Parts: sequence; structure tokens; C-alpha cells
Amino acid sequence: MPITQQHAGQPVAHAQLTGIRPAGDRAILVELSSLDSVLSLQAQLTAHPQPGQIDVIAAAATVLITADSPQAVQALARYVSGLDLQAPAEADSTLVTIDVVYDGEDLDRVAALTGLDRGAVVAAHTGQLWTAAFAGFAPGFAYLTGENPSLEVPRRHSPRTAVPAGAVALGGAYSAVYPRQSPGGWQLIGRTEAAMWDLDRENPALVRPGDTVRFSAVRARAITVRQRQTTTSQSPAGEPARAGLAVRKPGLQATVQDLGRPGYASLGVSSAGAVDRGALRRANRLVGNAEDAAGLELLFGGLELEALSDQVLAVTGAAVPLHIEPAGEAAQQTTAARQPGCDAPFALLAGEKLTVGRATSGLRAYLGIRGGLAGPEALGSRSTDTMSGIGPEPLQAGTILAVQAPKPGSVVGHPEVSPLPEPSQATVLRVVPGPRQDWFSPDTLQNFLAQEWTVTPQSNRIGLRLNGQGLTRSRDGELASEGTVRGAVQVPPEGQPVLFLSDHPVTGGYPVIAVVVSADLDKAAQLPPAAPCGSPLRNPRQPCPKHLRKAPMRKVLIANRGEIAVRIARACDDAGLDSVAVYADPDADALHVRAATEAYSLSGARPQETYLDIEKILAVAAKSGADAVHPGYGFLSENAGFAQAVIDAGLTWIGPSPEAIRLLGDKVSAREVAVRAGAPLAPGSDGPVASAEEVRAFAEQVGLPVAIKAAFGGGGRGLKVVRSLADIEESFDSAVRESLAAFGRSECYVEKFLDRPRHVEAQVIADTHGNVVVVGTRDCSLQRRHQKLVEEAPAPFLTPEQRAAIHASAKAICREAGYVGAGTVEYLLDGSGFLSFLEVNTRLQVEHPITEETSGVDLVAAQAGHCGGGEASRTGGPGTPGPRL
Repeated sequence: MPITQQHAGQPVAHAQLTGIRPAGDRAILVELSSLDSVLSLQAQLTAHPQPGQIDVIAAAATVLITADSPQAVQALARYVSGLDLQAPAEADSTLVTIDVVYDGEDLDRVAALTGLDRGAVVAAHTGQLWTAAFAGFAPGFAYLTGENPSLEVPRRHSPRTAVPAGAVALGGAYSAVYPRQSPGGWQLIGRTEAAMWDLDRENPALVRPGDTVRFSAVRARAITVRQRQTTTSQSPAGEPARAGLAVRKPGLQATVQDLGRPGYASLGVSSAGAVDRGALRRANRLVGNAEDAAGLELLFGGLELEALSDQVLAVTGAAVPLHIEPAGEAAQQTTAARQPGCDAPFALLAGEKLTVGRATSGLRAYLGIRGGLAGPEALGSRSTDTMSGIGPEPLQAGTILAVQAPKPGSVVGHPEVSPLPEPSQATVLRVVPGPRQDWFSPDTLQNFLAQEWTVTPQSNRIGLRLNGQGLTRSRDGELASEGTVRGAVQVPPEGQPVLFLSDHPVTGGYPVIAVVVSADLDKAAQLPPAAPCGSPLRNPRQPCPKHLRKAPMRKVLIANRGEIAVRIARACDDAGLDSVAVYADPDADALHVRAATEAYSLSGARPQETYLDIEKILAVAAKSGADAVHPGYGFLSENAGFAQAVIDAGLTWIGPSPEAIRLLGDKVSAREVAVRAGAPLAPGSDGPVASAEEVRAFAEQVGLPVAIKAAFGGGGRGLKVVRSLADIEESFDSAVRESLAAFGRSECYVEKFLDRPRHVEAQVIADTHGNVVVVGTRDCSLQRRHQKLVEEAPAPFLTPEQRAAIHASAKAICREAGYVGAGTVEYLLDGSGFLSFLEVNTRLQVEHPITEETSGVDLVAAQAGHCGGGEASRTGGPGTPGPRL
């Protein structure tokens, strides 16, 4: 189907703001009428950052704003559309003189493009005053605007993979100096020795926005010196660290990585960090670290380490063989070599050597070290940024890795399974339309989505270079440089796309046809050269989606009956809202009919022709003038199709988005969300299992017992516990039959079964601004045939650490899924203290009153308020009334 460009659903408040375009699911590109309005918006957001705001990247006529969640992006779009951008931005200005040797390899090309000779090009470049309008692309890279357009030239048809540091270049209407070696498509006219970026300076950038620049021609030979800022064998003063590991063989591009340094894009610094962030989080969790601790990222494997002291390690991500040699000849006679597995913690004793072999599946492996790697931080992170040169050098033979002491009370985790691409199939990367997809015809867009692209060997941490049938633009001319995001798919003039990864340039001048959704970027990290990938279109989250209307609610239709319908009607009354009840013929005298402001018959007796009839319910909404729909629980409350129909009718849906319902309603994709969010999780299959043989292979890997579960099930239906390998085939067939009969879907998955666990629920409430609150916990372990009999709140027996883990992971899961409204994240807790995510109920639960009683929070009112745009302010945790059953 053709892609249509989506703009923010808010009116433009001032003439300076000409449009808002989505740039993926966690960013917006604000289009403005002048550079003055660009700088005004940047200054206002910098002075008054909004909730969830991460980066603000100014460009010639746009400002890119990134945030930590889709909800925060939606709120930012609303906020920006109401700003007055006529106020001028104040900036200090300094004159900077830069000596240049004009011998660039594109100098003759520039002369031909401008109609000047070489000397006239140099004279034009040195004879005018340049102004730094904004920074971007790389640290220290300033976009300079000149006083006359005589040197305006197009970028190269195909960008270079490596432009040397100190190169002086022209691109479009701008000039700039490349601070270090990096990819680039500008025309090179000279070189300089000036250090454009130096972290030892009070302000690392030599040229800052607002400064003026004068270029001076010199004949002396210029030599650019690359400088690195840190080494991994050092640690900040006072940080407890010890020599932990020695690198004997570094392998290919082994680097130190954490979760990166977001928030510095306005300086030209990308977020960097692990390319597969879920894998690093798992490695850290397995060894008992915080998720952002620094570890090692390995490309293809090939690393050899020697332990200088006893260590606990874990390897995740790509499937790599591990081999441990005992220490010394005497030890080798008494101690056998070991082959630990990936995705589980293991010990490496002093003197032992670990060899990480070549990856058999996937591309990047991650080594977590208990305590985390030490070393100095650069802009708040220990990660190596290959684009900017910030951070430690890639590992070399002889490098000593210092390790921090583990935090008291931290424990290692249970084994997990790393999701990896299937080598025999094209990896599907979901995309949303890019901010510049209107630079391409509908046929080209379809060609991009329909074909399989191959990853080329020129790919790296900056981006995946893809090869396929080239894409052609539908318009001529140059796109002014503007901010880009991780996941952006840029199309250079030759038509072969580039998918940006962690170390990507923060600005670029090639149109972005699509953006890979944040949830799928870890998949892209594991694609080796020659791997095929596809990109089916996913419906974009608009900055201001229909189900989060700006107009306040006045009348709520309750698409339910019984206790929950009465509860919603009373909440509406408390909030000063009118309520509309619907009823089947047998319920004409029911309490919920009398409790509502208005009531309408659905003309029928059976649920299928009344409470489950979407057309009838929407007809009542139109007839009654309702502007919102609350589904309660049961019936259509977790029906994504109903949610979408409500939104398409122009009504406010009081619940999570249809996308979140689908994503979390499928237990397999919900597990994938939990993995990406770094939630504790029992080992499970990577997607549905197709046969009893796959169940057997999983059971032999992780051990018995295992549970076969319906992917779309609940309430114990489609659940079979296997305690003997001999029972696998019968149990698998039974689970498939039961799942098909109960839910109309036969897909099942398998996971490690936890014997006699406690069942703990976390009640969450999430708003449209990216805030997620855990209101409290409930224990529902007393069950019969998997049906809950007793709920106790707050959940007893939880240690402070377990409660904190539940709160943190429940919030992370909801943020990862873009959740809005009330919901419940469920966990299992076994006797050893192992905590495992179970599922998410994407609705208000029957048990919500016990949480309201113990917390003092009206969940029904909060749900309606947050889905209507209100902001969550409660920090979470049980209230003062005390335990309740």
C-alpha cells in the first residue's frame, strides 16, 4: 500500500512553524520558516527541557527532537506547536581564524561546478566571513554559512567511507571542517591542522554556534594528529577497581560499551553505546550488574582473555563457542578445560584463559563482567564511539581491563536465551515512514518495502550499508542537512540505503525514506554481511494520535455491564462527566443502566449480538454524542480491532493503543518486549515452536520441567507442564489442540517451568508523557486450576530488592511497548528468589479495587485522566491503609 506522510495532529500556532513530521517512533522533525526560528526553538527547549526530552538538534530549517518514549514525543509535539518562536535566540560570538592548505582532491571539481578556476575558489573561500549556524554530524563539526552563494555546490553522488581528519569541505550552501576521519559526501577543497574538537578544553568545540570564522590560505604542509581521550586500564580517583582481565588476543574490533551517552547530539556527539542493547542488558543482568554497566562488544568473536583475579562472566548476543584453559601446567594436569555456554554466568578463575570463538549465528557478542569495567568516563559514558573517537581505544593485545567491585547484595541471574536472526530467512525489520519519504514516488516506496536487501561488508557500528535494486528520488536538488536518528534509513543519490546504528552522524543531508522502529534495532545489530533483511511498513505512531485527543472528554460510553460498568459510571460522576450505558435486553433493569447518565439498548440477548457487536456500540456512541469509550474488563477490553475502530471514529479510547494491545497480547512478542526492556525472564523459546522436536531440544538445553504455553492464551488453558522427555509429544499435541479450541490460534511456545512459584502482579498506570507509575503489587498465588481465588495487597514476602526489580522492569516493559492507561504486569517468583516476567494484562483488572484500597489511588479516574492527556505524578508503591485481602 502507498505510504502517506503523517504530520502532527496539532494546529500550527505561529507562522514560523510550518510542519511537524515523525522521525521514527521516538522523535519528531520540526520544520521552520527561518534560521532565526530554528535557533529560537533550540534555545527555548534547551532552557526549559520537557519531560522525556533527550536531544535537540538544530539545522538550517528544522529542529530534530528525540525523546525516551513515544508518549513523550507526543507531548513534545503539542508543546512545540504552542511556542512563540519570534523571540530571538541570544548567543555569544567569537572570531576564529583557521589556516588551510588548499589542495583538496575535489578542488578542480568545485571549480568546474562554480565556473571559477582553482585560485578563484580559494579567494572566494578566504574572502568572506563565515558564521557557525549550528553544530552536528560529528563532534566539533560546525555548519558554516557564508556571505555570498558563489561556492554553493552539490554533495558527491556517492559518499566517501572515510574523509580524513582536518579536511575542509563544501556541501550545499555550507562549509565545514571534518574534526576526525569519518564518512562524508562533501566536496573536499583543503586541509587544516586546527583541533576542531578537544575534550581537554573547557568547551571541546573550537567553533560553536554563533561564532564567526575566517579561513586563511597557507602553503605549509598540514598534518592532522588523531587524539584519543581514554584507556581502559585507568579509573577515576576514588573508584574501587582492580586489575581484572588481560587481553591476549583482541579479535576483530572489540570495544568497551555501555548504554551510551544520549543528550549530547547538539555538540555533534551521537549516543553510541552497545549496538544490541538488549544483549548488553542481559549480560549485565546475568552477572548481577546494573543494566548500564560497561562490558565488551565483540565483532565475530576471536577474543582471548586471561583472568588476573577471580571473575564472573557471561556472554550474550551472537552464538559463539567458549573455551576455558586452566591456569599453568600443574593446574592443567588436575583441572580439565571447560566449555561454558552462552547466556549463563560462569566463573573464570585467576590464571585461566577464556577464548571466544567465531560466531556461528549473529554478529555481535557481549561480555558482561561482574562489577562492570572501570575506567574514566567521557561525557558520562565509558563507551567507544567509532564515529567521534570519544572513549577508549578498541582493545589491543596487552590491554589490562580494570574491573569494579560488585555492589553489595547483587546476585547473578538465571540463564536466558538470546534472540538471534534465522540465517536461512530474511530478517524482518519493521519501519515507519521517514520524514523525507515524500522525496520518493509511491512505486519507489513500494520497491523499498517489497524487496529483500543484503547487508554489505562495508557495514559497521555507524550503519548497515544495504545492497539491492537502487532507489530513485522523485525530486531534484539538495536536501539541507538536518538531524537524524538511530534507525534512520538514508538514501544517497546512488540509491543504496544506509541504516544508521549507534555511532551514526547526528545530522545528514540525504533523505530518510523510513525509520526502523526502536524495538527492532537490536535485530539489525546482529545481521552479518550478506544477511538478507526486509522492511514491512508498520503503522507509524503519530506525534499526536487520534486516541489522545487534545479536547477534554465530556461524555463517556461504557462498553460493558455489571460491576465494572457501575464503577466507571460512578467515576465519571465524580469527575463531572456524563456517562452512557449500553445494555442487552435481559439487562434492561440492571444497576449499571440506572447508574449512568443515559442508557441505550443494544437490541439482543446474546453477548455476540450486543456487548461484542462493535458496530452497534459505535452507533450508540454517535447517537448519544459520546466523545470517549471505556471498555472496562472482559468483552472487548483487549480487542485491538475495537480500539482501532473507536479511534477511527474520532473518539478517545480509554486504554492502551491498538498496537500495544497486539504487542503485549501475544505472549511471544510480549516476551520479546521484556527482553528488550531488560526484564528478568525465565529461559524460553525464541518465538513459537513448530514441533515436539523443538520442545525436546529446548528441554535438553535448559533442563526439565518445561511448560508449553498457548501464545495467545491465559487462565491456564493451553498450558502443559512436561516433567519427562517421554511426555513431550503428547503434551505438545494437547496444548496445540486446547489453544486452537479456546483461542482460535494454535501457536505455542515453551519456557522453563518454575515449580510452586508465587504469582505477583504489579498494577501500573501510564500517561501520554512517558511516565509509568507502579501503584502497588498484589499476590494471587492462591489459585485453583490456574484461576485466582484470593488477592493480597501489597504482595507479602517480597524483599526490597525483589520489589525494586518488579517496579523497575514493569516500568521498562510499559515504556518499551508505548503503553498508556491502566494495566497489570505479572511475574512468577520461585523459592530460590528467581523472578521471571509472565505476561501483561492490557486493561483494568477485576482485582483493581484491592490496589485502590491499599494505595488510595482511584485507578478508574486515573486511567481516564491519563488517556485524556493528564500527567501521572505518583511515584508508586503501596499507600498507607495497609494490607487487604
